[in-house]
Amino acid sequence: MSRPAPETINVAPDWRAAMQIYILVLENGNETGKAAARADLLELAVKLDKMNEAEEPQANDCEHSETRTNYTHGVTFCLECGQNLEYLRNV
Repeated sequence: MSRPAPETINVAPDWRAAMQIYILVLENGNETGKAAARADLLELAVKLDKMNEAEEPQANDCEHSETRTNYTHGVTFCLECGQNLEYLRNV
């Protein structure tokens, strides 16, 4: 008798939950936990800075200059007209 393949469930917290955990550790944790939380947050900041540098908006994506990238969904969009600029680049 064969067993069905096990199902994988992602139990990783989303960013909001992760930040709440970090805040709790920084406010209530011991010194070891606080140091680990600070190190993790600084590492995250470095990674986000690198992502921001790598994903500079392309010229002439739309007629507006203000863009924002949603890294959760990997989408860059115009703040004025709302156009999905990643979609425009791939068309």
